[in-house]
Amino acid sequence: MCGPGKAAWEELKGLEGLPSFQGISDSVSEEEAAWRAWAQAQEPEAAPVPGAWHAITSPLQRLLLLSRLRPDRLPGQEDAAVAAVEAGAREGHWVASQLVKAHAEAAEVPWEALRCLVGEATYGGRVTDERDRRVLAAHLGRLFCGAAAAAGASLAHTQGEARLLAITAELLAQVPMAPELDAAMAAAAAPGGGRAGGALQAVLSQELERHAALAARMRADAAALESVMGGRSFDTSELANCAKALLAGQVPRAWSHLYTSTKALAAWMRDLCKGLAQLTAWATAGPPAVFWLAGFSHPSAFLSAVLQTAARRAAVPVDSLAFECDVLTGDAPCEPAPSGAHIKGLFLQGAGWDTAAGCLWTADPSGFVAGVPLRDGGASADHWTLRGTAVLLTLAD
Repeated sequence: MCGPGKAAWEELKGLEGLPSFQGISDSVSEEEAAWRAWAQAQEPEAAPVPGAWHAITSPLQRLLLLSRLRPDRLPGQEDAAVAAVEAGAREGHWVASQLVKAHAEAAEVPWEALRCLVGEATYGGRVTDERDRRVLAAHLGRLFCGAAAAAGASLAHTQGEARLLAITAELLAQVPMAPELDAAMAAAAAPGGGRAGGALQAVLSQELERHAALAARMRADAAALESVMGGRSFDTSELANCAKALLAGQVPRAWSHLYTSTKALAAWMRDLCKGLAQLTAWATAGPPAVFWLAGFSHPSAFLSAVLQTAARRAAVPVDSLAFECDVLTGDAPCEPAPSGAHIKGLFLQGAGWDTAAGCLWTADPSGFVAGVPLRDGGASADHWTLRGTAVLLTLAD
């Protein structure tokens, strides 16, 4: 055969030792022109193999033919290999099944060696703090272990998502539905709504509108978070901040703007529901005998409305009035105040109240926090490390 040379011809004849290549040398001799054209083609790997060999040659057999007749087409396959690896990473499949076979045939997975490789070699030089290294080792202990390779095991961490869904479901269960809020707003907006016209009725309507807007925002954010966790929509920075705040037990910024408070999420939600119950009862049954001042989203607006109501009743300019506060003793009033309003829920800081004398007095500043007995309950050190357990020297409140 002309072209490839004697060495190539000998290597081609060597293929006849394989059952699928028996008779290949006779075919090349009989159809020399066709084989020469194929061997001298610019891209023989993309051209059909001459004769009947095209129908019976697999990709591997074509590769063997190329290695004998066009070895120049084999070197320089880095691009093809890189493309195959990238496609495997993108589409989620193995490039070479031999890699899987080599690991699957191992008698025992060297988990300790893997933990050492990842924890000490790969990340060990970057994590220098001893406490951080303990946290890293604790996480690696959960990921690189026999349980991770057991049948049906899943490394997906869904605890945070499940907890977030539980938090939003618990919060929304406490928020009145839109029809209930609409009915309360309609009652407040009707003539004589809340059995108080003028400025107080306006305050009641505005407070209910703010609470309805907050409830709608909470339900919308909860639905959006559920959609993101279900993979039906894309995450946004605002939703991510909302989820982060909820998981940390804090009030999302978008919610706190509508009902401002420095309390944690649970206490904030408790106050929100208590304030909304006060507004709903006010709209349907009339003003309460005692107003919980902290239940208003804008307490100053309520106080201004009280002044305006008193000024209109006395037919005097509102600027000529000011508040005069009396501290009531005994049982809570059963009827609304004839002038002004009864309020509750006020706290003194830095002073105490002398009930007998009816005046301020210097409060006893002493106080203490009981010591915590340290007992591990039999759990491992990793258990407490992963929970972020610590002994604090001071408290937030």
